[in-house]
Amino acid sequence: MYGAGHAIDELREIICKWQAQGKTIVIAEHRLGWLRGLCDRVLFMENGSISAEFTGDAFFSLQTGTLNSMGLRAIQTANNYLENKTGIEPSDSTSG
Repeated sequence: MYGAGHAIDELREIICKWQAQGKTIVIAEHRLGWLRGLCDRVLFMENGSISAEFTGDAFFSLQTGTLNSMGLRAIQTANNYLENKTGIEPSDSTSG
C-alpha cells in the first residue's frame, strides 16, 4: 500500500503530463505547498469573487506578511507534506 506522500507525487506527475499536452487544469486547494512549480496562474478569491491574480512564480514568491494579510499562511513545501496535515511548514521557529 502506498502512503499519502506517494499519492501527491503521482498527482503532480499526472498534472505535469496534462500541462505538457496543453490541457487547462483548474485546482481549488487550501494546502498550497505541493502546488509550487505547477501553477502558471493563481486566482485569489474573496467573498465569491476574484480579488487578485498572480503568475505562479509571483504568487509563490509573496512574503509571509502579504500572505497573512490575505488570510493565508506562509507557503513552504514540507518534506512530510501530508503527515503534517497542512503541506506547509512554519516560516520561523517562533510560531506555535
